[in-house]
Amino acid sequence: MALSVETESHIYRALRTASGAAAHLVALGFTIFVAVLARPGSSLFSWHPVLMSLAFSFLMTEALLMFSPESSLLRSLSRKVRARCHWVLQLLALLCALLGLGLVILHKEQLGKAHLATRHGQAGLLAVLWAGLQCSGGMGLLYPKLLPRWPLAKLKLYHATSGLVGYLLGSASLLLGMCSLWFTATVTGGAWYLAALCPVLTSLVIMNQGITRDSGQLGEGRNPLYGGPSPRPRILRALLLTSCDTQWTKVFPVTVLESGDQLHQWETEMEEDCFHRCHAQGMA
Repeated sequence: MALSVETESHIYRALRTASGAAAHLVALGFTIFVAVLARPGSSLFSWHPVLMSLAFSFLMTEALLMFSPESSLLRSLSRKVRARCHWVLQLLALLCALLGLGLVILHKEQLGKAHLATRHGQAGLLAVLWAGLQCSGGMGLLYPKLLPRWPLAKLKLYHATSGLVGYLLGSASLLLGMCSLWFTATVTGGAWYLAALCPVLTSLVIMNQGITRDSGQLGEGRNPLYGGPSPRPRILRALLLTSCDTQWTKVFPVTVLESGDQLHQWETEMEEDCFHRCHAQGMA
């Protein structure tokens, strides 16, 4: 017997919630595992794996899941509060990554070793630089007046896409780090494969739900205004947005999938976009 749409929706949301919970636990567990393995403070190098796993495994995972409607630990809070928390976590991740990069550079200088001689080092440097650019791009979302000619909707789309690429770069760097002599000398056999699965699992979850309709309109349930149809639309209505100047209005089509909360979210984003469009034209 075929399942009803309601049943399928409940099952899908339950699976997303379960996978999100697994991602939280794996991100935290992997970071603790690396910390126990490295014993921070035992040497200068010992801080490098701890800081990098903290940045790219734990903090960045939590920052991206902040917008997931099923997996966010703060989903009961407003989107504005979650956006601020996302910004703080991303900034902390960048600081940890920069410190970890600086310490390993200093360590190699002390030993007289060449820099960027391995794929791990090259991928790590690229991931840190990308994270820095990503945080810089996030300033345009925090303060849209800095980029008045760019629609807020497009800024969110580009930022979300770039963030996903940066996260995958960080995960790739972690995987390559687990191929280093330091890691393989201590972790072998099945334990190594379990450790390698950690960034793979969190990456799959992030690709599935970390970038959502709430953070960039990518993936399942995205708003058609941002480029693409949504599956199983239930309600189709025209949303009339009015700027602070009541003489300027524009109608946007909105597809609502599961609840009125999504409509409220899209209304908020469209109102912000509408306001900044008006401001750019000197109407606000």
